[in-house]
Amino acid sequence: MNSYIKKSHWYNEVLFKNCQQFWNLTNQNIDVVNLGSSSGTFAFDYSSVGLRGENWAIAPQTIVGDFLILKQFRHYLKEDATVLYPICPFTAISGAVDYIEDRCYSFLDYETIPNGHYIRNVRVLEQMNDPLLFYPAVEVLRDIKFHLFKKSEKLMSESKLEKNAENWIRSWTEQFHIDDLNNHFIADHSEVYHRTMALLNEMIDYCHEEHLNLVIVVPPVHHSLGKKFTLSAKGQLLDSLKNDANLQKVKFLNYMDESSFAHDASLFQNSYFLNKKRSLQIYSVSIDNAKIIIIS
Repeated sequence: MNSYIKKSHWYNEVLFKNCQQFWNLTNQNIDVVNLGSSSGTFAFDYSSVGLRGENWAIAPQTIVGDFLILKQFRHYLKEDATVLYPICPFTAISGAVDYIEDRCYSFLDYETIPNGHYIRNVRVLEQMNDPLLFYPAVEVLRDIKFHLFKKSEKLMSESKLEKNAENWIRSWTEQFHIDDLNNHFIADHSEVYHRTMALLNEMIDYCHEEHLNLVIVVPPVHHSLGKKFTLSAKGQLLDSLKNDANLQKVKFLNYMDESSFAHDASLFQNSYFLNKKRSLQIYSVSIDNAKIIIIS
């Protein structure tokens, strides 16, 4: 029964989403890897690029979690490997939060996790190895429904993309208590902002010491979403990285408003997330840039 449950939608897409990539990691001398949160899970595909690459994004994730992953799995990366680090629009005021999803206990050393607890670690490993004990009865019907009625990926119309963009902005501004993106809202988040910059600088220094080529990437968003970020908001959330993070040691690629991407609805599953089928087409660009770093 456990073998059946381990193939279920509940086990793979709810309980341990994005975790199996770490359980089954066997590749050595990886050329390029990406970290990141939600957008990173869709933005990168290395299957046809000619590089040995891995997508290590976890949704949701913070810089704290990404840094833990990078340090624990560093030995899988070759000398001078490239680490692509996608940041979301609000990473600057959210990246240093210590929250780590419980499922990450299934592949991280719990003693390295902020406020990591032995009992929680034991429980997660029990869920991983013996899921029958935790399998909700209602999930049987949901799993059957999922396998019988798999959703096909459909393109969103411009009007639906616009509505979706409004929903993203509303969600973010409510989450971070921002009344107006034209305001100087970064001051209200100064503590987490400075912690985020300090942690990002620590990651940059770590990659430099480990001879890893860190490439910070702002993934493209559909123009319906991109246009809602004012110049003031972009300055506080993205341009500030150039002033407060040690970017002279790394490559910084800002594709947020790249017109060749932003105006092509076929590249997106919504206004924020890339269409998985198109991710390779887009990020062959940043991978090529990463190759230049390795060669030079």
